[in-house]
Amino acid sequence: MRAYSKVLAERLQPIFRIASNVALVVVVVVAAATNFSNAARAGALNAVIAGTVLFFISFGIGFALGGPDADTRKVLALGTSQRSLSLAFLVAIENFRESNVVNVLVIMTLLALVTQVPAALALGIRFKHQQKMT
Repeated sequence: MRAYSKVLAERLQPIFRIASNVALVVVVVVAAATNFSNAARAGALNAVIAGTVLFFISFGIGFALGGPDADTRKVLALGTSQRSLSLAFLVAIENFRESNVVNVLVIMTLLALVTQVPAALALGIRFKHQQKMT
């Protein structure tokens, strides 16, 4: 969008940012509400622990490989940690329709929000603090 009209992109960006955040929250809450009891019965503690470790490792890899620019490292770290979950949903929905794999992934989505939102906020606060110092 920015390539065609920078002014229009700047006007629409706040609207689409809020809309995408609201849509994400609605999808996660509805999916969690409908699948939480099934996932809890699945006894998926080991999968949740492994997923948490995967999130932190992928966040670190994205940050480490982000290059010299601090903004790029932050974006790549958050994006890398989200990619693994998106791909896992795709594989689970296509291959494991009758199992608890999708239910475990719903729990992982909630866990991702709990870990990634504070990380993003901390990176944002740190960035603002660094800008004030310069």
